[in-house]
Amino acid sequence: MKSAIALAMLVLSGCATYSYQARPSLNDYSAGQFKQAAEQHKSVSAGHVNRLLYLMNQGMMEHAAGDYTASIHTIADAIDRAEEFSKNSVGANAASIAANDSVMPYRGSLADQLYLHTIQMLNYAALGDWVNAMVEVRRIRTIAPNLYDASSKRQYLQDPFINYVSALFAEATGNPNDAWIDYKRALNLTPQPPQLQTDVSRAAARSGLAGQDAALFGSTHATIIVVVEGGESPAKVPLDAPVYNGELVDASQYAANTVQLLTIPTYVDRAPGPRHMTVVLDGKSAGTVQPLDDVGRALRGTLNDEMPGIVARSVARLAAKAAASEAVAEKVNKDLGLLMGALTIATNTTDLRSFETLPKYFAVYRAAIAPGFHDVSVNVAGASDIPLASQEFSAGKTYLFVRRVIR
Repeated sequence: MKSAIALAMLVLSGCATYSYQARPSLNDYSAGQFKQAAEQHKSVSAGHVNRLLYLMNQGMMEHAAGDYTASIHTIADAIDRAEEFSKNSVGANAASIAANDSVMPYRGSLADQLYLHTIQMLNYAALGDWVNAMVEVRRIRTIAPNLYDASSKRQYLQDPFINYVSALFAEATGNPNDAWIDYKRALNLTPQPPQLQTDVSRAAARSGLAGQDAALFGSTHATIIVVVEGGESPAKVPLDAPVYNGELVDASQYAANTVQLLTIPTYVDRAPGPRHMTVVLDGKSAGTVQPLDDVGRALRGTLNDEMPGIVARSVARLAAKAAASEAVAEKVNKDLGLLMGALTIATNTTDLRSFETLPKYFAVYRAAIAPGFHDVSVNVAGASDIPLASQEFSAGKTYLFVRRVIR
């Protein structure tokens, strides 16, 4: 009997799952070995259940390694798959009651989708493809319409970085009216880039509204945009939480024998990333790279919205399996009923899968520079400069550089 239970536990432990196989490449990624991580991750077997998760992480690894073309193809596949799941959501929750959430196909959250499009937007911009970068901006707004309204129920997704960069991109592509709208919206979001009021005035001037124009995004200077993706997004871990009548509660307010403990997912912080970064132009400090968001805020907000469904499925699953094991023990075989009870406990593990290759934050810097040859790098917390470019910059053009920095 013990050997049967041990065997069942081994099978359910997921020793050959995607998460287990991907761990070495994910560890390389956390250590800043982006190219090695992306190459090693290609050999991981994800299957249908974890295919979306595999594509998300592979695309982010390729992006971090600077292989933007490969990342575009991988992220596009991930976006298509996530959209397909969104269209066919009926029955997914019901099906997961019969099995543990973690053995169901990973479907991705709304926050996952927004950040997939954010990475894709940066991929295109890094290659100078501003048309497709703006397509991704519009797709973000399609996924979460009216996101920036004051009455939005998902304010945790109001990302200052996405909003501000979309304004920069709109201006870079000759759409100062759209840029002005986003810059004005940014005045209601926090944190804000220090030059935001100047951006508002400039975009207004270029739209013929007010103020005076500036060299930025003009025809006499080049514009550089530097994006640093810092730190690591929070990781999902299990948490034993008290539940009463199908809802999470404060256990101290209820009798001990009336409260049920369920294992649910929660987020814990990881590497915070550098907090002081400066752009260095031709050997001289040019300005600060400003963190504009907290990815963890969006991830935690999304999980909080999903929690009632997670709890309801877990409660229903435990009740159904407990009833089945009791019936078997009473009418068929006591040992078999005990085995089913053990399986009930084993299969009640919570789903800890997440888009863990995301950064903790996105930071941005932008400036107008004189046309000509320049060396551009970023200095992170007093360490050695990270080279971005040594090249000719043309008047009237915009250049975006992205760097992934863990610590």
